Amino acid sequence: MRRATIGRIWREATVKAGMPGVVFHQTRHTCASLLIARGLSAVAVARYLGHSPAVCLKTYAHLWASDEDRIRQAIDEGLAETSCVTLVSSDGEPVL
Repeated sequence: MRRATIGRIWREATVKAGMPGVVFHQTRHTCASLLIARGLSAVAVARYLGHSPAVCLKTYAHLWASDEDRIRQAIDEGLAETSCVTLVSSDGEPVL
């Protein structure tokens, strides 16, 4: 099948679906976004899309949760699981 034929079929389908102007390549970005939102790694997404991990990160890095988000979540979950929290100093001694 030729590229022009696929393009024509795609444009007709988007008009029928009430989404004229949606470009076929946008489906690739949507797929990557869905995979990232469900926790897949950069390596897994890159392999699926046929990219190198570097290209994948350059394009989609902003979609992965930041380390700060994960750190806050880990602390929140850890505190929720603990009935009594003991603060410790940097040398490991309990702080009263």
